[in-house]
Amino acid sequence: MVQRRGILSEHEDHRLNEIFEWFNERLPRPSRFSRTRNANHKASRCLAWFKDSAIDYIGFAREVVEILRQHEVVVETIFTERPGFIVYEDDFQVVAEPFTETPT
Repeated sequence: MVQRRGILSEHEDHRLNEIFEWFNERLPRPSRFSRTRNANHKASRCLAWFKDSAIDYIGFAREVVEILRQHEVVVETIFTERPGFIVYEDDFQVVAEPFTETPT
């Protein structure tokens, strides 16, 4: 992570910490990251996606992206109507095991 590499300005480091704290306080933690109850035999392939209605969350995520890009960290934004087999959903996000054709 860029914070551990020491390449951020003091302001950037502080801002990232504020944003991460904001997410930790407000974004529900998914209760599942696998379609099966006992997925110890394989690594989970699930991805978390913001819903398009999660405007505040997306705005803060874009701020994180901008800081990362300023330090030449490659970030790609992916949009899809079909995230995959949904294993968790709340008002702001879905966690899904992607379909073969889902962009990842």
